Amino acid sequence: DPDMPGLHGNRGNVLTGKATAEQALGKAFAETVDEAIKEYDEAVRRAPEDPTYRLNRGAAWSKRAEAEVAVGGDPSAMLDKAIQDLGATLERRPNYAPAFNSRGIAWMTRGNTDKALGKDPSSSWEKALEDFGRAAALDKSHWMSRANRGVLFGQLGRTAEAVKEFEAALLICPGQPGVTKLLDAARNKMGMD
Repeated sequence: DPDMPGLHGNRGNVLTGKATAEQALGKAFAETVDEAIKEYDEAVRRAPEDPTYRLNRGAAWSKRAEAEVAVGGDPSAMLDKAIQDLGATLERRPNYAPAFNSRGIAWMTRGNTDKALGKDPSSSWEKALEDFGRAAALDKSHWMSRANRGVLFGQLGRTAEAVKEFEAALLICPGQPGVTKLLDAARNKMGMD
């Protein structure tokens, strides 16, 4: 039934996955993300109280911002839309750790964009750290929020804090190769073994 919001949400998920694959292959992926956002728009229209569709649309806006950066554009408007959607998700589900983590990613990306544009990134980065911390506090099994917090601490030159976050992420979910590499790099930077 095309009137079912879940159908549009699932289409959005498939298209977001396709965009991620296109990105990994070095192909243009903006149009695919735009299609995903349209599907999430329809899902939100049909089920405005379901926070899942806004969460996924917010993540898709962040992905769209990545596509804009890939062609040398300014992703600020897309990141604002991501942050807005994720904020709306949190209004509906104020203790939803994945939404805090996703909004933290959007804030971190916003800070990186601000820095690249010669603007002060500190406010965006502080908000990112706050959101990652909130996600970790709400869901002790949410290893990604700890890893993302570690990435941002590393960017900020706060290597000891990055190590702590990567170690915490690996305690929750051992063997994550990406986190293990990040931890090794941070330890090497500090002269640790």
